[in-house]
Amino acid sequence: MVIQNSDISLLVQKARKKRNFTQKKLALLLKKSPMNISDIERGKVKITAEDLSKIADALNKPIEYFYGVDFGAEAIQDMITIFRRSPPEAREAAVKTSTLILRMLEKADAIRFDSKSRANAHDANDFISSYQEFNDGINGLTATLNGMRFLLENAQKAQGSEIMK
Repeated sequence: MVIQNSDISLLVQKARKKRNFTQKKLALLLKKSPMNISDIERGKVKITAEDLSKIADALNKPIEYFYGVDFGAEAIQDMITIFRRSPPEAREAAVKTSTLILRMLEKADAIRFDSKSRANAHDANDFISSYQEFNDGINGLTATLNGMRFLLENAQKAQGSEIMK
């Protein structure tokens, strides 16, 4: 399928409206004039790869969205965008966590659908091992977030700001 500039223009407008952005707000984020955004959305100007990349970032869309790639669900688009914006170590942690979840689901299905109606010891041990690794990761993340919250609360106190609970 060949995607035309006019197709991309319509998707830019659709994504902008979905985010409840005015042309003015999008223009401000892109350091352009609202008239530039209007021209883009009406297909009056050819969208450059650089502008499309900036638009995708501003609207939290994977760039493939503007080329007609169907991700199936908005949540998947959001996850792709978050994943791409994350630092490498966060991406690695996300892949590891997702892999553990998939492994647990596979083992849970194997246990649940075992024709003997009882858990295969190997599958059960694999599930428990995956769960423990997943749980340890979640506990580590919780500790990190609690530490960040502590630092932010102390910074707010030092500045005399009201602490939100």
